[in-house]
Amino acid sequence: MVSHIAMNLKKTKDFILSYKSFLILPHVRADGDALGSSLALKLALEKINKKAVVWCEDALPHGLKPFMDGKTNKAPLLESFEALIAVDTANLSRIQSIYKDYDQLPILNIDHHPTNTDYGQVNLVYGGLSSTGELMAMVIDELGVELDKNISEALYIALISDTNRFQYDSITSDSLRLGARLLDAGADFDRIHRHLYGEKPLELLKLLSLATDKSVFLSEDVVFCQLTQEDFDRAGFYETDDVIALLRDIERVGVAALVYHQDGQEKLSLRSKGDYLVDGLAKSFGGGGHKKAAGSPFNLEDIELLKERLKELSHVGQDKSL
Repeated sequence: MVSHIAMNLKKTKDFILSYKSFLILPHVRADGDALGSSLALKLALEKINKKAVVWCEDALPHGLKPFMDGKTNKAPLLESFEALIAVDTANLSRIQSIYKDYDQLPILNIDHHPTNTDYGQVNLVYGGLSSTGELMAMVIDELGVELDKNISEALYIALISDTNRFQYDSITSDSLRLGARLLDAGADFDRIHRHLYGEKPLELLKLLSLATDKSVFLSEDVVFCQLTQEDFDRAGFYETDDVIALLRDIERVGVAALVYHQDGQEKLSLRSKGDYLVDGLAKSFGGGGHKKAAGSPFNLEDIELLKERLKELSHVGQDKSL
C-alpha cells in the first residue's frame, strides 16, 4: 500500500505541474473534510503560482463560515480552467452540478472513501484513511509546499471533521502526528474547536430538541428518527450533522438512523460505533460511505423496510463472545 500511494502521489504531482489553472470541486453538501481539504489545496496551488478556484454550490455549514466565507465561489464562473480536481468525492453522482460545464477537462480525483469509483484520469484514492485532509497533507508535502497558518487550519478542520475530533477508529498514530504538526504550523486550536463544536446557534438546539422528541428505539441499541421539512422550518435550522451525531452518542446505541427532507428529496443518514457497521445498509438503498458513517437517497415508501433492516443490525440477544 505504501508503494502504491507513493506512486500515485508522484502521478498527482505530475498532473498538477502539467496545468496552470484548476477548478476544485468538493462533493455536494460539502462538509468540513471536503471544504478544508479543498481550501488547503487551493492555497498550496497558489503558492506554486497556479490559479485555483474552489466552487461550492451549497450554503456553508454554520460552524465553517468563519473560516470559509469568501474563500469559495458559488457564482457562475466565466473563466476557463485547464483541469478539474475532485475532492472527497466518491463518484461522479456526488460531484457538483457545475461539472456539466467542465466535463471535458481532465480530472484529478483525491479521496479517502473505500467506495471511490476511480473516475479520474489520475486517482489518488486511499480508502480507509482517516480523512481526505490527511491525504491532502501528503499531496502538499509532495508538491514541496511549506505549511503555513492558513493551510494548516484548513487541513486541521478537515482532519477533525471526519474523525469527530480524533474519536473514530480510522485514526492512526500518523493521523495524530499530523494533527500535532498542523498545530505547530499555526492552526488555531481554540478558535477552530470553538466555532465547530463549542458554540451552537439556538436554532440548532431547537432542532435537536425536536429530533430527541421524535426519536424511537427499534431495539435497545438501534435508534431511528424522521424529520420533515416542517421540523426544519419550525426550528429555523437546516443542517443534520449534529442531529445524527446526537443520536449516535446516546448511551448504549450502536446504530443511529435519520431520515430527513432536504433539497426537495428524502435522504437517509447512518452512523454507528463499536463493532456495528452501516455501509452495507446504505449501499442497499443506493448510497455508500464509510463503515460507520454512510448515507443514501431515500424513498419514504421504504420506511418499514428500513426499520426492519435496522433491527437486523441490532446486537441485542446475540452472543458476541469468541
